[in-house]
Amino acid sequence: MQSKQDLIVKNAIMSKISKTDGLTNLYNQVSFKDYYDTAFDYASQGVTLHLALLDIDNFKLINDTYGHQVGDKVLGTVAQIIQDHISSSDIAARYGGEEFALLIFDKTFDEAYALVENIRRHLSLLHWAELDNQTVTISIGLHSCEPGLNKEQLFEQVDQYLYHAKRSGKNKTITSHSVGSIA
Repeated sequence: MQSKQDLIVKNAIMSKISKTDGLTNLYNQVSFKDYYDTAFDYASQGVTLHLALLDIDNFKLINDTYGHQVGDKVLGTVAQIIQDHISSSDIAARYGGEEFALLIFDKTFDEAYALVENIRRHLSLLHWAELDNQTVTISIGLHSCEPGLNKEQLFEQVDQYLYHAKRSGKNKTITSHSVGSIA
């Protein structure tokens, strides 16, 4: 009986390890893609879904100037701030490097926008002793799932908004409401 319980615990631990990013404890990219597929299916049945991509501004400079240990601390803190702001029904993942992805459910667009803006503002107000008391900022792209968009188009649109935020000054959230359609 004890070895069966040990096996169950080991399997649960291995399952968690395979689905999460070890540094941030958020879901990893592979898990995110699975959740995104499922979420998009639900959205096609009427569930409200918003996708956000968040990217730490000037992260390479942080790593190059202060070292990877400080960079890792920044990643962990950003992940914690994201976790602290989202609801239990939302899904947060480290999508890659310094980029995070959020699936936001059961909120209006304005509520989803307020959520990501709260994350952005909260982070921008922190002063980091490890960074000579400087701040860290993020840029965000946000878009809602809507009829006529497939999951690839939704992701691409959000990615374009994120890069528009980066190119237009960083530390901001870009949506269809803030720029219209970006070609």
